[in-house]
Amino acid sequence: MPSALEIITRSMRICGALGQNETPSSSEASDGLIALNDFIESMNLKNSFMYTVDSETFNLVSGQASYTIGTSGNFNTVRPIQINSIVVNQGDSAFSLTPLTEQDYAAISNKTIASGIPEYFYIDNDFPLSTLYLFGAPTSGLTITIGKLEAVNQFADLTTQYTFPPGYNRLFRFGLAKEIAGEYGLSLSLENKEIANKAIANVKNKNLRTPIMKTEISYLTMPNSAYNIFSGN
Repeated sequence: MPSALEIITRSMRICGALGQNETPSSSEASDGLIALNDFIESMNLKNSFMYTVDSETFNLVSGQASYTIGTSGNFNTVRPIQINSIVVNQGDSAFSLTPLTEQDYAAISNKTIASGIPEYFYIDNDFPLSTLYLFGAPTSGLTITIGKLEAVNQFADLTTQYTFPPGYNRLFRFGLAKEIAGEYGLSLSLENKEIANKAIANVKNKNLRTPIMKTEISYLTMPNSAYNIFSGN
């Protein structure tokens, strides 16, 4: 369970900014915390660095087709970096929604048409609140479950200890060393660059999510049937 100060100290030693038994000054530690959180923020832009898939369920309002997502939004939660899936729930039944591109959603002339249960969704990814658009507008008594990738936590201070999955401590130490070496006029050794690259590759490979081919459920329940691409049956 490393603290930010432990990671920063090791990173500065790896890149040669500190000697073996030296520790960073208070100003170096403060700068290191900013650099470490900047490094984590850039990691969170890539799906392969995020290890947790979470889901939250919210109530839908009858006739309301758009909802802001984020702190103090209609769905009051941490603004998701990426939404993996959206399911509308009606009692014991769940209906998966199909994502639309910006061009697809813009081409819809009547965006608030009532349909009872929405079939499609579009996310505009605005900041600090993103907006979820549903097509069509829901009826009463529905909830929505949003599956999303959770960002890797940043460090709130220098001393709090955090727990991460295997591989992340090494990634932080050598990745940060690679990031800050230039600030001290230094260059990371070839050996340490290789370790940094391997640490990045190991985490990305561990988090790789392999797409699963989907088959029509009707075909699964009737294995002797064939799917007609012309009729859709």
